[in-house]
Amino acid sequence: WITVLMFGSMILLLLLGLPLAFVTGLIGVVFTLGLYGVDGLQLIASQQPVARDLRLIFSVAFIASELERMADHAKGVAALALRLIDQPMLKPLIDVPRMAEIGRQMLIGQLDAFARCDAEAARALAARDTEVDQLNDQVFRELLVIMMADPRTITRATYLLWVAHNLERFADRTTNIGERVVFLKTNTIVELNE
Repeated sequence: WITVLMFGSMILLLLLGLPLAFVTGLIGVVFTLGLYGVDGLQLIASQQPVARDLRLIFSVAFIASELERMADHAKGVAALALRLIDQPMLKPLIDVPRMAEIGRQMLIGQLDAFARCDAEAARALAARDTEVDQLNDQVFRELLVIMMADPRTITRATYLLWVAHNLERFADRTTNIGERVVFLKTNTIVELNE
């Protein structure tokens, strides 16, 4: 439906010559209707939000979606942990717990930055995503060596790779939350950690 929305918006903007502000507002209304139904539209209609209010509404909607996806990643880690629970460890887990802890710190920090509307804190926390990416690469290399040395470890190592991947994606999503904090504060959409 987003493709239809964007195509329809371009028609309104280019062919019918409607003002950009009107088209942007229409996109917001349709987006809100899609996310929250009539209750979301009633909130906007009755409260007459201004630009900052709309940024807050859209940021909250985006962050809620990111949190739901993060819960999916956490669920994936839990499911993989259940598969590994009765298996002997391939190696001491050092980097995977570090990835989880950094991701947890990033999430708590980004939610705090959102509550305080602190774009600088959001940027600083997003920079930690590089640490998680490096740890993910390290886990990948170590497990690849283990799998090559003993093919019987492939299933267990693959499960650990998936755990690390879920933790890496979790950290990426905290960065996305930070991008919304920056948007809320500055009215500029940025890509943190390109």
